[in-house]
Amino acid sequence: MVKSSSRLVRLLLVAELLVLGHGFLPLAARAEAVPPSRIRPGWGFDWRHPDRAACREITPAVLPYCSHCREVPNAYGIAIDAQSCYLVPKFEYMIFPTAEGCEHGLQKFKSGAP
Repeated sequence: MVKSSSRLVRLLLVAELLVLGHGFLPLAARAEAVPPSRIRPGWGFDWRHPDRAACREITPAVLPYCSHCREVPNAYGIAIDAQSCYLVPKFEYMIFPTAEGCEHGLQKFKSGAP
């Protein structure tokens, strides 16, 4: 199931406000910023929470909340290159260039196949 990113953006903003309200430094402030030119929008799922994992659109509006991005060639063995990016503490999204690629990666991830 592919969902809109507006709920994700709201979740990220609320999480950021909660973190700031408790006096913690947000992850983006502690980590070296990833150049925006290296982070690509697309479709992704939070692989740290497999019970809730669903493909969501990762729009340019979400990209400022990304940090610690890294390239993942041949993600999940499906011959599609992806990026793995932290989005506020405790969320890490595997981001694919297309919705179809995300769905394929998500199915492979959920099946536990190498």
